[in-house]
Amino acid sequence: MRVRSLDWGDIHLDSGQIEVKARHSKTRRHRLVPIQPNLKAWLEIYRKASGTIPFSRRKFRDAYRNAGFAEWPLDVLRHSFGTYRLPILKSAESLALEMGNSPDVIFRHYRRAMDEKTAAVYFNIQPRDRLRPALRIASNPGDDSLTEKLIDCERRDAPALLDADRRKAA
Repeated sequence: MRVRSLDWGDIHLDSGQIEVKARHSKTRRHRLVPIQPNLKAWLEIYRKASGTIPFSRRKFRDAYRNAGFAEWPLDVLRHSFGTYRLPILKSAESLALEMGNSPDVIFRHYRRAMDEKTAAVYFNIQPRDRLRPALRIASNPGDDSLTEKLIDCERRDAPALLDADRRKAA
């Protein structure tokens, strides 16, 4: 499922769910995806009453390059979500329901050495925060220092992002 296939009417902030209709799902199955608190904070900034969710490849490319990434790996957001969500849910079956695939796929693609503390930091990335340098760290699954680096960055007092740019983009 791609964000550009969603409509603002599919995003139910009141119930905390995103409705993925079968026609937009790779597996052709309808599902409800829970909105994490940090995602809700991001969505509230850009929320529209209705209409399609705008997506520009050029703006997206400019954003990740400005953040220090030369390339953006295919499905990296989905893989990050699955990898960081599994230690929180502690259930491949529950994660499979959220992601619209099977527990087997979860174990093959998203099960990595990840602890709950690091996962909680990942799911606490808020709009007011700058892109933290730790998110640019290329990590190995066995690199225990990644946890400390992420948590250390979380403790920093980051100033707000450029609010004017947000309003202009909305």
